[in-house]
Amino acid sequence: IEFPGSITEEARDIIQGFLTKTPAQRCSIEAAKKRPFFAGMSWSKLQRKRLQPPIKPKSDFLQYFDCNFTRRTPGLSHCGPWTAKATTVSERFP
Repeated sequence: IEFPGSITEEARDIIQGFLTKTPAQRCSIEAAKKRPFFAGMSWSKLQRKRLQPPIKPKSDFLQYFDCNFTRRTPGLSHCGPWTAKATTVSERFP
């Protein structure tokens, strides 16, 4: 994978870990948490939704999206059959 010069080595490492083709060799969540990119991350605060986002978009950010898209009424996305086995969000996304 080629990255622009503005991407840090830590970011390159985690992206390559997530994009590994073979699932058994792909970076797991537990392994990702230990990578330098996430150094200093408070996972317990994140889970409790107590972290402030590093970037807050300006309120006019919708101007960059096509109005044919932004005028649509939101709806539920179709979930594939793999979700039928899970009964809670935490079971689907451990």
